[in-house]
Amino acid sequence: MVDVHDQLNATQRARVTGLCAIRDHARALLDAQLADEGDGRLGHLRAMLNGTYERFVSRYGCLSTRANALAFRRDPDYPLLLSLEHYDEEADTARKAALFTRRTLTRVVEPSTAGEPAEALAASIQWRGRVDPAYMAELLAAPEAAVLEALAGAGQVFLDPADGEWKTADDYLSGNVKAKLKQAVLSGSTYQRNIDALEQVQPEDLPPAAIEPRLGAVWIPALDVEAFIQQVLELKDCQVGYSAEAGAWSVKYGEWEARQNVKVTQEFGTSRMNAIELVQCALNCRCRPCATAIR
Repeated sequence: MVDVHDQLNATQRARVTGLCAIRDHARALLDAQLADEGDGRLGHLRAMLNGTYERFVSRYGCLSTRANALAFRRDPDYPLLLSLEHYDEEADTARKAALFTRRTLTRVVEPSTAGEPAEALAASIQWRGRVDPAYMAELLAAPEAAVLEALAGAGQVFLDPADGEWKTADDYLSGNVKAKLKQAVLSGSTYQRNIDALEQVQPEDLPPAAIEPRLGAVWIPALDVEAFIQQVLELKDCQVGYSAEAGAWSVKYGEWEARQNVKVTQEFGTSRMNAIELVQCALNCRCRPCATAIR
């Protein structure tokens, strides 16, 4: 925390004080709306916000003016203040936002019932983070089997044979759909619905000429990168590793052997960076020209 009181002149301090008051009243009103307080309490807070805002604007101008921005722009709540008015830069005028006159937030309450299976599914994803058959059945006051059959028949959920869990169509029909199709086929005719849906989303296989592997692509095994370096640079004492947690590649090699290797120092390297250093840059995307040169 840094005390900036002495760094501001009297006018700037007054601006900051007024802007802080508007911010506090706006936050109090927003919090009250989320707490679902009554109209009486909201009316009082709204009147406080309106009065504070109008007094400030009559003296220092709109919240979005340059002078007010310079005084308060470093405050993390300045975007909140800007949202309180619709500013016309050419006319240097502003209209109050809806918060000054009406409720703008409504407290989100977990539903106790649902009118149809699709609504129950949406509630399950929102409040349970997954397809929860028991929760949906409770919302619809219907048997789990009937709810699942209705959703599955509409193609909205699928039973994943990999883990026996129900998944939404967006989840199940995305990702590695080729592997999912193989899994469904091996699981038997019970999953024919899965097979039919997965066949509709299978991507076309790319021909070899359309695949352009680059150093640093995480789908290339580290051993393949290691074999590439050993073959191209004729550097046998070389080990390549990849850390998924850090998202970084590492190359270990014998420095003496590398200095004696013409391919490392001259043919594929330069006096500023040898070939191994260029490979490390390309693997970790630290230098685009290097990555292009070593491709």
